[in-house]
Amino acid sequence: MNKRLVIVTLTDANTDSEDVVNDDSIDRLHKPTIVHTLGWVMRDDDVGITVCTEYYDHAFRGRTIIPRVCINSVTDYKLSKPPKPRKPKSKPNGDVRAGTRTDISPGGKEPSE
Repeated sequence: MNKRLVIVTLTDANTDSEDVVNDDSIDRLHKPTIVHTLGWVMRDDDVGITVCTEYYDHAFRGRTIIPRVCINSVTDYKLSKPPKPRKPKSKPNGDVRAGTRTDISPGGKEPSE
């Protein structure tokens, strides 16, 4: 795949699901929303940017078209491979699971040598 993966930060319209509104709720919600969208760039031109959020079987879906006037920034995003699993650390003298040690005799005394 030869597409750029980016995070687009944009200013979007705001909506809510309140059935009844008053001056206080209008004051609180009368502002745009800042949105961050992650996707592969399908087109980037003067009109805007089109990104898709899903990739499978050499195809894309989940298309979002963002008008250029709404875009605050476009930042390249790089996927990395997950780190290889670490080898388990060697256990100290005795078993330390659940806060117990098997090398201490009953009564809490160190075993005699």
